Parts: sequence; C-alpha cells; structure tokens
Amino acid sequence: RVTAQLRALDCVPLVKPYLVVPATRQQRALEDIFREFGQSRLAGCILTKLDEISSLGEVLSVLVRRRLPVAYTCDGQGVPDDIHPARADRLVKLAVRLVREEETGSDRRVGAAVFGATPSQSAG
Repeated sequence: RVTAQLRALDCVPLVKPYLVVPATRQQRALEDIFREFGQSRLAGCILTKLDEISSLGEVLSVLVRRRLPVAYTCDGQGVPDDIHPARADRLVKLAVRLVREEETGSDRRVGAAVFGATPSQSAG
C-alpha cells in the first residue's frame, strides 16, 4: 500500500519524498528496503540512528550502489534538534572514527586473549 501511495505522489512535482533509512540495519535488510521503496521517485534519504551504530560501511555502500543521496542525518531522539542537513565531511569523519574505535577494540581483545586478561582489564 505504501508503494502505491508513493507512486501516486510521483505526479506532484512540489512533493519531495525522502526514504528514512536506519543506519543500524544490516546490508541485506537495507537491500530489502530499497527493493520495496526504490521504485518511487525519491529525492534522497534521511539517515537515522547514527548515534547507535558501530559501522557506517554497510549503509553507505547500499546508498552509493543505489545512487540515493543522503539529505539529512539524525543522531538522537530529540526531533527536530537531532536532525541535521547531511554533510559528507561529517559522515567521513564518523566512519573513520568508528573504524578506529573498532581497531582499538580489536587490539584490546587480542591483548586480552594473549595475556590472559579480560578486555576491560587490558584497556587500562
């Protein structure tokens, strides 16, 4: 039903539909979302739950493949205060920070396994 409603909006040029995409979804679930809604004329997407992610790669990969621009991002539950116009530099900085955090976490887990400590003990 939603798809039919979106298609009905295709003939209204002033309406710009945006797909809300949770960044926490795995790649397969994201592909399902795009199969369902990607046939409509979309102006872009609103990328949500950026405050809950451990990686940005999967969602960005799907968006690039689908050629859907990110118009807005949301990094909290305080709407409208936590909704921001999308900026590529902020997304790149976030992606790099998440990769570094993952690498640091991996180093701690490896150190804990090698030296017999729990990961929290090896962090300090």
